[in-house]
Amino acid sequence: MPQPTANKNVDAALTPVESWKPTDRAVMTLKETGRVLCIGQSKVFDLINQGHLRVVHLGRRTLVPVEAIEHLLRVGA
Repeated sequence: MPQPTANKNVDAALTPVESWKPTDRAVMTLKETGRVLCIGQSKVFDLINQGHLRVVHLGRRTLVPVEAIEHLLRVGA
């Protein structure tokens, strides 16, 4: 039976940063962001609170735009 495409996107988003490529998704969860950057959730929160990582709020969800992750990787924290 073929794999659902949604799982492929999540699996691609959870790979280490060395092999990470932008996905067709516009945002990632905080957990996915931490896994992509190979850091813990506490460090993700630190980057957000220090203004190094931009987030968007949709209802009660806090999401990180993929472009914000790319920017962080280009300029650093």
